[in-house]
Amino acid sequence: MDELDKLRFTTFTTTGHETLKALLLVSGGASALFMTFFGTFFGNIIASGDGLPPNVQSLADATIYFLVSVSVCMLTHGITFLSHFAFYEHWIKTGTMLMVLAGLLGIACLSYVILACMKVIEGIRVLLNIVV
Repeated sequence: MDELDKLRFTTFTTTGHETLKALLLVSGGASALFMTFFGTFFGNIIASGDGLPPNVQSLADATIYFLVSVSVCMLTHGITFLSHFAFYEHWIKTGTMLMVLAGLLGIACLSYVILACMKVIEGIRVLLNIVV
């Protein structure tokens, strides 16, 4: 591997890790925020077994998407560790396959964050229509 390939590899992995960290931070923070919101405002309803009011269902869906994003992001971090280990051991094909898998999972994580944000926007619009 020449110097330019090493630089590309380092840039790719560093950028990927930073992106995963940002996605994990956003998804984890949003998950905590929404779980606190539901616990505070709807804790008694949820505990009694009644369903959530229909006007907050989009926000509940967003919470699920954010939680899935956190899970996929953590899995992706583990796979990147395994890919680095494979490259360290000079298992180039395995390392490349794991890196491609990590990239695909990173895209899935980003997709879940985007879906969650769309659900949040939908939920806010529903809530604003009730208030107005």
